[in-house]
Amino acid sequence: MRLHPVRTYLLQTFGWSWLVLLTLYTAHRLGWLSYASLQLGYNLGAAGPALGAVLAARRHYGAAGLRALGRRLGPMPWSGVVRGLVLAPLVLLGAGLLSYPLATGQVFRFAVTQAQFHLGTPLSYLLWALPLLSYAVLEEIGWRGFLLPHLQQHHSALTSTVLLTGIWGCWHAPMFLYRLQFSPWMTVGFFLSLLVGALLLTAVFNASGGSVLACAAFHLANNAASAFDQEYVVVVVGAGYVLLAAGLLGRYGPAALAPGARIGNYLRHPAAVLASAASRVRR
Repeated sequence: MRLHPVRTYLLQTFGWSWLVLLTLYTAHRLGWLSYASLQLGYNLGAAGPALGAVLAARRHYGAAGLRALGRRLGPMPWSGVVRGLVLAPLVLLGAGLLSYPLATGQVFRFAVTQAQFHLGTPLSYLLWALPLLSYAVLEEIGWRGFLLPHLQQHHSALTSTVLLTGIWGCWHAPMFLYRLQFSPWMTVGFFLSLLVGALLLTAVFNASGGSVLACAAFHLANNAASAFDQEYVVVVVGAGYVLLAAGLLGRYGPAALAPGARIGNYLRHPAAVLASAASRVRR
């Protein structure tokens, strides 16, 4: 039986990530794996979306599909809109740090981050920083590099983003065992924050003509903006994201969420999509 490319991608992505994360968690619960090793192994879960994209591209589109995916990881021309979106998390981080005294009565110091994330040893810094990079790069190869353009082939950017958010959120399920906090309200908040971030990533993807590198850069900037303070700064960043996503939806509409048309399945017609990407930069 020949599976649809999206089904192939999801089976590979969920299969790898869930197997790795659940195996590591079970080994830790049985006393076979230290908590530090569990946190370090957590980075392996990020490989699921990238592995799923590579295997699905190779199976359904052959060597040409793999090359098309690989080109999305390289440098592509970025318009002013793309550069602004990629830098937005860092700008909002700066706004949060500057306004920090309004809520706390004191200037933000890195000691806040050290206390919240229990930083002190070189290993603790590695466990804090490595997921910021690994998940930013490896997730985007799959979610935006493969799944989003397949969804956008048949749906608007907004509908595709909502569908992707549901899948993306469910993929995180094993992380609620030891990495994320679970409660009914926090789960709702998690999906809503994921949706807002996904809307911005869709805008980056479409505005850049389908650049996975641009999406990874935004994801990394977002991770960095969320990693310094989990109480006040992250609220400022989140509020800024909501306003930015609403502005993009209002200005460009649900069809693409960005200037120009949405990017469909470039793996099937890579040359045509690359040509349209180059034309976007001149807008």
